[in-house]
Amino acid sequence: MPPKKRSKVDRLIKGIIIGGAIGSVVGVTLAPKSGKETRDHVKNSAKNFLASAQKKGEKKVKKGPVGTLLGGVHTLVFGKKKR
Repeated sequence: MPPKKRSKVDRLIKGIIIGGAIGSVVGVTLAPKSGKETRDHVKNSAKNFLASAQKKGEKKVKKGPVGTLLGGVHTLVFGKKKR
């Protein structure tokens, strides 16, 4: 790379590193919960999301492929799910 372009890239990389460091310090300092509480919250949210997705998937499997296809067509045509 020419020297001029290299210095622009170097400044960009330095800026990203410094910005990331400053952002990390500010984030940790101003966080409303402790790290353990935040990790627990994220873990519980992920478990709830996966459980919800699994239940929805099981409903689709119970309906079978034809029922799922017809429900999708109904949603596409009428804009809401058939109950």
